[in-house]
Amino acid sequence: MIEVSMIKKYNREKGITLISLVITVVIMIIIASVAVTTGISTKNRAKFFGAIAQLKTMQSEVNSWYEEYKNGNGEILNYGENITDNLVDSYNKKVSNLIDDAFSVLEIEASKKSEFRFFSIEYIKDTLKIGGIDEEFFIDIKNRNVILAYGVDYGGKKYYSLSQVNNGGYNVEYTGEEEISPSSNEYNSDEINIDVPKVSGKEMIPIVWDQGRLAWIKADVSWDETLNRWSQVSNSNLKWYDYSKEEKKWANVATIVNDGTNSREYYMQCQPGTEILMNDISCMYVWIPKFACKKTYYIDATYSTITASQTNFVNTDVKFLNETQNAPEGYEIESEGFWIAKFEASNFTSSAPKSNTGKKYGGPKINDTIDVPTNDLEDYIKIKPNLTSWRNLAIESDTAENLNHVIEIINEDAENVYGLSSKSETGLVTLSMWEAVGDLAQSEYGNRLDKDNQTVYGNFFYQGDGTASECNYTTQTGIVAALNGNDYSGITDITKLVTQKRIENSGIITINDTFNYNEYWTENGKNGSTSSNIYGVYDMIGGAKEYVVNTIGDANYYYVMSGNFADTGERATYYYKSNEINDLTSKDKSVGFRTCITIGNEGSIV
Repeated sequence: MIEVSMIKKYNREKGITLISLVITVVIMIIIASVAVTTGISTKNRAKFFGAIAQLKTMQSEVNSWYEEYKNGNGEILNYGENITDNLVDSYNKKVSNLIDDAFSVLEIEASKKSEFRFFSIEYIKDTLKIGGIDEEFFIDIKNRNVILAYGVDYGGKKYYSLSQVNNGGYNVEYTGEEEISPSSNEYNSDEINIDVPKVSGKEMIPIVWDQGRLAWIKADVSWDETLNRWSQVSNSNLKWYDYSKEEKKWANVATIVNDGTNSREYYMQCQPGTEILMNDISCMYVWIPKFACKKTYYIDATYSTITASQTNFVNTDVKFLNETQNAPEGYEIESEGFWIAKFEASNFTSSAPKSNTGKKYGGPKINDTIDVPTNDLEDYIKIKPNLTSWRNLAIESDTAENLNHVIEIINEDAENVYGLSSKSETGLVTLSMWEAVGDLAQSEYGNRLDKDNQTVYGNFFYQGDGTASECNYTTQTGIVAALNGNDYSGITDITKLVTQKRIENSGIITINDTFNYNEYWTENGKNGSTSSNIYGVYDMIGGAKEYVVNTIGDANYYYVMSGNFADTGERATYYYKSNEINDLTSKDKSVGFRTCITIGNEGSIV
């Protein structure tokens, strides 16, 4: 009996041991599986954060290099190796393919490849003497962009840049004077927030330049009925605007005449890429977005020594803002957003050599008898290239009655003249607007002139017949020459009318068979633009002097702005430095004007 019981007990204990063993094995497998998975996850996490740490290290180095570059060390931009598309060996092919992959994920245009250089592990370690780096990078020092060459996989996504990391704590703050720590509705140093161009309606046609056709065409935009604005297709070849330092593509619009080859409605509804015929355009405008500005002054034209005093040698630092953002500390808002005439204003008959000299109000000159404008400004106002500036708008009384009369007509007939809705108001450019355009031009986002770019281009065209009333310096809109490239010292007989020859589509206009000028769309012609390309504002250097208005309280004070130079030391301020700022006693009959458009709600001004 005892033996049987012992056998049963033994068997029972043996059975329990086997079950326990099976369970133990299963648990061990589960634990092992969890351990492996956790190990893989931990390894991936460690690799991800390791790569991010190296990105941060290299970003800090690039920020330091950028400061050296800003202080004049141009050799900094030669760090790293040039990236070539010449795939003559596997190494070049590897590098080229890697940056193509990174650009694809980061949605960077292929045209930007030339701005980046390749930094191998060996180069970083042996040449730059930077430790703790086992990754390779593509770096654009000039714009402080750092890309991880191979990327790093984490959470089903491939990361190449700090800009992809959601946790802002990983961003490396740039401590130079160009960047400000972000806060809710204030300026964010990691973004360029352009205030979307405000339009009165579809009748303001977004345009871009087609160099192949030498024509303006409709940009790739769609109409947003809810927001009452044009929205651009950002990845299109016909992108309407891009105010970045690389592109400097300021937004342009055209307004259409009533009786052109095609109607306003046609251009409002036509497809992107449709040519906007120049004969159908009445006026062209450029959008100056909301931005804040800080100026740094230097003692002389070498731009090497900063001074606390305001001098003629100044560089401007610009921060673009969206509609709700405040100015960063140390900056002042220069513009709330407005449209400025792309060229000086012209009257209807200004295609003839002498018809830009109006009587009293600037109306068309017909037998010297016109004292008031014809029925409305639609008959003669134009803002286009290759016309003569509308001048002889002299202020002949302390009340500026004559100039005010023209401005009132522009406002009253804005709908007829421009086809604009009641949400817009058209008028004379203000003093602050003129200076805002100049400040934007004299920044990295415009055609900045400094010690590295000292050639001045502008509108220096001379025209006259030698008589006291007609021998004036004036301008043909959009004509550009280098400063001193229009030396008239060789003209000994000034009584001869200046002759002009223009060969269609050549881009060259010849004066007196001696002096060659460039049209605004040529490579040299673009140097006369505030953006260094065709998308900026023209005729702000040289040309006709222009009235601007400064409203103080209920009174308007008119000033004469000139884009000419007192000396070459004023290069830095050439877009807004004036030889003359005259009060209402001015009798200078060579003065013209430039219009602006502000957009509000139901007619209110922004």
